[in-house]
Amino acid sequence: MKTKHKPVLLKELINSLNVKPRGFYLDATLGGGGHSMAIINRLEENGLLICIDQDENAIREFAKVLISKGFIEEENTFTKSDLKVLLHRSNFANLKQVLASTGSVEFDGIIADLGMSTDQLHSGKGFSFRKNEKLDMRMSTENQVTAANLLNVLYKKELQELFEKYGDLSYANRLANEIINYRRSKPFETVDDLRFVINKVVPMHTRTSNFRLPEARVFQSLRIAVNSEMQVLESFLPDAFGLLKNEGVMGIITFHSGEDRIVKNFIKDLRSRNLTNIEKIIKPTSKEVEANPQSRSAKLRIIKKLITAQNERKNTKP
Repeated sequence: MKTKHKPVLLKELINSLNVKPRGFYLDATLGGGGHSMAIINRLEENGLLICIDQDENAIREFAKVLISKGFIEEENTFTKSDLKVLLHRSNFANLKQVLASTGSVEFDGIIADLGMSTDQLHSGKGFSFRKNEKLDMRMSTENQVTAANLLNVLYKKELQELFEKYGDLSYANRLANEIINYRRSKPFETVDDLRFVINKVVPMHTRTSNFRLPEARVFQSLRIAVNSEMQVLESFLPDAFGLLKNEGVMGIITFHSGEDRIVKNFIKDLRSRNLTNIEKIIKPTSKEVEANPQSRSAKLRIIKKLITAQNERKNTKP
């Protein structure tokens, strides 16, 4: 299946990485593979790219792309003229365990796109509110909890906190109330069940032309909760930064105020310890937003690792 996904901020991210032909790179969120392929196109012999994604379909489809480009497959390693690409199916929270088999590797660049790919939105797991599917929303089937499970078992206060924290919803209390009322007569199972409740809280006739679809925020909130995305990001950032070479570059693309706050606070901590002196914040151009509306809320933060003998001694834990 050919990917439908358009990588966000592609040119800006790749230019910021300043890809070295024989460099080592890590894509922690493979997705549709657009960012990874742009890196591969700039690598030469002895270059290395490691790609991670917890979505089995993403790994399988990108493997097909690599084979079509002339790469030779051996287990999860794809080789072409001494250029290597390794594919790992895992959550990037397991970064250290995933890389354990590759030996001691430091990277020239690490990227993570925290958004949903178009392919994932159309995976039949209920990520999109535009199709009536089962309310699953699990990135990995190893996760036992679905979106329907959360809607059917969480207490009102827990639901309210979920929508306030992950969706910035001013009507989280009313939404939580309606969810409780709805499930008294029927358990949540499908996208239409949830859309019915959302429309009761924010009826169509009350929405203005510039009103962000409440469905988008509600579904985003559930997806984040189901996959523990905030907690995973908090553990990933220090692990990834620790794997960068001196003057290596990390690029993180966020789509939600909560995850962007986590990245921003992480950078603030690095600055306080003199571990970075370069940070760039890049947003999509109006032209990109017009061509790809999903990029509207994207924000790319670029961090460059700076280690000197002085701050290395200062920040080394005994």
